[in-house]
Amino acid sequence: MVLSPNAAIPNARTLTGSTNIEITDGGAGGAATLDLTPSGVSAGTYESVTVDEKGRVTAGSATAIPDGNIKRLLFMGY
Repeated sequence: MVLSPNAAIPNARTLTGSTNIEITDGGAGGAATLDLTPSGVSAGTYESVTVDEKGRVTAGSATAIPDGNIKRLLFMGY
């Protein structure tokens, strides 16, 4: 992969990904694409999330609040 035809950098470099990075080779004359691998969480709005050490949401869930608890929460000013 040639990132820049710079004579000051004569040695070849290798671009490698980790378990959370995908590298797609577009072939000769094509583009190489770097992308995050899917976390497994569907896009949406969640009340409760789990975040990994790199700040990515890795799980999410909706929190069900029974009807009686909603009235109590409203009365308490939440």
